[in-house]
Amino acid sequence: GIVRENGAISKMMDQFLDAGVTVSDELRWLLMCEDESDHAGLFTEDEQNEFLYHVLHRVASGGALCQYEDDFTIYRNIVKGIYKDLVSVRRNPTTSQPECASHIYRVTSLTQPSGTPLFGRPGFPNQNFCYLCVNPNSRHVYFWYNAFVSPS
Repeated sequence: GIVRENGAISKMMDQFLDAGVTVSDELRWLLMCEDESDHAGLFTEDEQNEFLYHVLHRVASGGALCQYEDDFTIYRNIVKGIYKDLVSVRRNPTTSQPECASHIYRVTSLTQPSGTPLFGRPGFPNQNFCYLCVNPNSRHVYFWYNAFVSPS
């Protein structure tokens, strides 16, 4: 599996991706190169559309200068914290089950009169991201953005 019983993330031989990104574990390989992973299909399409999956993907993918974790528990705690900071949850009055109250928008491009792109290096979809999390109750918008920069 990708994560062992003790929380350790399974390692693999280093794979070198564009822009100096090195993948050394099965979790990052699945998230960044799913079609080539032995664990392809682990997450359903519905699960991959969930914002929680996107937060995990962005945190674990990192970038060329990122220090990665060997213990999944660290990722789980960070992802949980980011998710709780960005998303508002309410209890469904009919089912009494918790549900997401926020509206999540993923911004992939932006047309600006200046011609300045949203992402400085647009060819790196694993590292470039922009999310708007709108809480309709408090009328707050949370903005989570990263533009990939690499030394190469």
